[in-house]
Order: sequence, then structure tokens, then C-alpha cells
Amino acid sequence: MLAKESPMKSSPRKKERRGSATLPARTGHLPTREEEEEISLKARLEPLNSSEVMTVLAKPQVFKGPEVRLQDEIVRGLEEQINRLGEDEQRLYAANTCVGGIELTVSPDSDLRTLISGARLIDLQGNCIGKSSFDLAKAAGVENQIITNTLATMETAGQLDYLRKSDIIGEDWKVIVEIHYYRDRDKGQTKFHKDTNGQTLFVNLNFVNDEPVPGPEFIVNPGSNDKYDTHISEHMPSVFVRDVQRAKVAHGTPTEIGMTVIPEKGVVAFVDEAIHHKTPTLGHRLASSGALAFALAKKFPEEYKNVKAGYDKYKKRWSDLWAFTSYIDKKYHKNADAWYALLTRLDDNSAKFNRTELAVILPKIDGFNTDEFIEELVEQGGAGDFGEASFLFAKTMNVPVKRPGQAPLQRQMSQKLLAGTAPKAVPGKRTFFRTWVRAVPIPK
Repeated sequence: MLAKESPMKSSPRKKERRGSATLPARTGHLPTREEEEEISLKARLEPLNSSEVMTVLAKPQVFKGPEVRLQDEIVRGLEEQINRLGEDEQRLYAANTCVGGIELTVSPDSDLRTLISGARLIDLQGNCIGKSSFDLAKAAGVENQIITNTLATMETAGQLDYLRKSDIIGEDWKVIVEIHYYRDRDKGQTKFHKDTNGQTLFVNLNFVNDEPVPGPEFIVNPGSNDKYDTHISEHMPSVFVRDVQRAKVAHGTPTEIGMTVIPEKGVVAFVDEAIHHKTPTLGHRLASSGALAFALAKKFPEEYKNVKAGYDKYKKRWSDLWAFTSYIDKKYHKNADAWYALLTRLDDNSAKFNRTELAVILPKIDGFNTDEFIEELVEQGGAGDFGEASFLFAKTMNVPVKRPGQAPLQRQMSQKLLAGTAPKAVPGKRTFFRTWVRAVPIPK
């Protein structure tokens, strides 16, 4: 480990250096919102132990990228190298590639500049996800920028603070910081998931957007299963497993699906094992016509059976003289028009309905709480992106995001859609750097 540099003397006219972030001096300048947020997080974490730090970090952190200028240089360098390739070869770099990694074999130095100066970017080819673009990064001469941008992000997110306090890095474990360049994330891949197969401590997404964009939706302390939990306990550092469990207990049973909005050139940082996350869905959750029919039959077993059978007979009538009410029990005539309108919509097997449409088409029956019905329906009714999570660990594992008997999760995005304050879709590519901070066992 390199020796720490002597502390820099501050001056009212100069800016103090704390890690990589340039912070305002105590006099003569009002801090920006981003500066206040960084100072606030560092101040909150400073007196905490590793479990308490993990509890704070378990909920995704969103902040302005700490090294925007360097990140822009990285993007320009990589794009220049990719554009020099032939058309067929360029396609290999169209989505996600691995630009390299940073290996931490001792606890991170408390001085960020010392840590950065002693780090180097290594090729993880064969030990990372996606095609290696390390040679392109090297040809572009942006290795140092990648190191600085990555470690400064980890420092701002409080992750280096956690690594120092937890003492994970040592004789048994090292940390590999795996860095990907996601040129164009498929916006249609919106299912809840975990990023890796149970090796990742933290995940950071550094966006290259020029305007605010909708960020991941997430659930803190979601449902899991015994098989996966056992895998984590056997393949992750015990102190990390303990701290994540304590953080989950502290956050309690989830009641909502959270959302993020990423500022210009912003970052979202999270603990992969504490949450499920997904690419945002910028509309309401949808219920399929089949799921709606099933839910209605369950909610109104006698009435729905009667009106559905009557509707099927009505469609086959040989004379228009017969009204729909002629085919259903008299005790259901009061809601006949509503049932008829709804059943005509259910004729389309491919139809899907959002909560606003459901509120209009559902029959107004005495004692029928439509709001509660809709909440349960949109969570299960064909909304596969929301009801289950995919774990890379088991490839096809679909784990319910809720525990049995848990109330429906309120979705922040839906609330903002209803209020007219939801973030708008941003045209163009969804481009970002993705960092996996992985704990890797040291062979004996």
C-alpha cells in the first residue's frame, strides 16, 4: 500500500479536496445540491459500523457522477475505437462489453487519491460477463480515466467506506471491480432481476445521459427462497451476509415498488443482494383479459358464471328481439349493462388493461372494492415483469417478489402517473457503465 499523502492546507479562496470530489471551502461559496448530498452521505456514514452502513446503502443511492469530464473522455475514446472496426465486428460491441477490472487485495486506502494512484486496470477476459473491450480501452488510452471514474463512484456511494469497516478484504477474500460498457441497453427487458450469480457486493450504473432519465424500479428486502439464500450464505463473505440480513430486518417488509430518476450524467448505486431491480416500465402495470376473467370468476363465482353463460348464449341468439337480460338471472339485471360492456372487452384474448381502464370497465357492485381488486389484479394479472424476479444464479428461476400473504405493493411510478408527475421517456440509446463490485475467494 502506498503511503498517504500529506494533508493539503485549505484556504478560504481555494477548494478542499476530499477524496476525488471537489468540495467548496467553508467560506465564500454556497455548496450545490450535489455537493450537499455527497457531504451528507459521508457525514451519515462516518460514525456507523459496517452493518449500519449496509442498512443505509441497501436503498439505492442516486447522485451526480463524480467524474463527468473523465467519463465523457472514456466514452469518446471507446466510441472512436469501435467506429474504426468493420461493420460485422462493430456488432459484437453493440450491447454489453467488459472494459476491464480493478483488483483490491488489501483494504482500500482512506485517501482516494492514494488508492487511485496505486490501482491498475486489468483484462478480465474469460472471467467476466460479455465480450472483452479491454484492448479498445487500452488503445484509446483511457485506462486511468476508467480507474478514477470507477473508484470515485464507489467512494461517493459509500462502498469504499463499507469495505474498510467490514474488513472483507484479507486472507480469505479479495474484491474484483468488474466494469462494463453498456452501449445500448434493451428497454424492453423490464423484468425484476438480480444482476449476478451471488458474488456481487454492490452494483453501480453510471449513465451518460445529457438529461434526466427514468432509472431502475426496485424493491428493498423482496421475497427470496431457501435455495438461493443457502447459495449466498455459502458463497459470500460471512460479514456481508450478516450485514445484508440485518439491513433487511431494519427495512422491514416492503410496501412499495420504488423508483429512481437519474440526473444528467448521474449514478444509481445499490446492493444487489438487498433488492430486486428492473429497467423502468413507463406506464401502468397491465392485466391480461384472461387474468381479469379468472379474477372476476374467483371474486363473483355465482354472478360471473351466470352472466358469462348468458353472454355466450346471447352472442348465438337467432333474433335481435331478445335482450341480454333475457339470458341472465333477474337478480343480476341491475348490473347487466356493466357486465355486458365488460364481457365484450374480454372477447379479445390479447387485450391488456391498465388500472385507469379497469376503474372504468369494472362493474359497480355494492360492496365491491374496485381499488383493492385492481391492486391485486395488476400485481398478478399478466404483469410478469412485476410479479416474479429472475436470478442469474439459476438461469430459469422465477422467484415471487412478495412473501406469501403479503399485501399488494404500491408502485411509485403508478402514483406519479396518476398525478401527472411521472418521468417521461427519453429517446435514443440507454447507455451506461455498469460496475459489479465482486467478492472473490482466495484459493488456499
